[in-house]
Amino acid sequence: FQTLKLGYTRRIQRPSLFFINPYSSQNDNRTLTFGNPNLDPELTDQVELSYNTFIKGVGLNGSLFYRRTTGIIETFLRNVTADGVSETTFQNIGENNSIGFNFFSNATIKRIWTIRGGFNIFTYNGTGVINGQTFENQGWQGNAFGSSDLKLKNGFKVEVFGFYRAPQLNVQGVTPAFSIW
Repeated sequence: FQTLKLGYTRRIQRPSLFFINPYSSQNDNRTLTFGNPNLDPELTDQVELSYNTFIKGVGLNGSLFYRRTTGIIETFLRNVTADGVSETTFQNIGENNSIGFNFFSNATIKRIWTIRGGFNIFTYNGTGVINGQTFENQGWQGNAFGSSDLKLKNGFKVEVFGFYRAPQLNVQGVTPAFSIW
């Protein structure tokens, strides 16, 4: 079984409640974050070429894509007070043009053990204007995940999961990497 697909999508991503809540959130004594209730949704146009196959119990899916997002919502440093407290908020900064590749695979062994994994690698080419000043940033980003579950007797199951996101770019800099296990 094989599928080759060419697709186009247009998506609207509305800002989350955290992004629009105007009250401050203090993560530590040096960082204040304020929401912005005036945010517009992001609009994303994407063209994707994907291939999907199933070989001897193993599913494989890979795709190449081009994605253009306008009205990208990003955090930006609004102010640093005299006592060193940074104040950040969210703003519709500008646009991001991105190309990338993603891959996903899953396999079931003897109907009791399932293994899944995948990764995404893509470019960030963001441009935006903040308070009349133009910002740009570009580079590669990515993430990967894996999971597995094993069915035991009497309806029990053992599961493991891991996720890693490489440092994430925005027009003002970089957000550190993180992982979950």
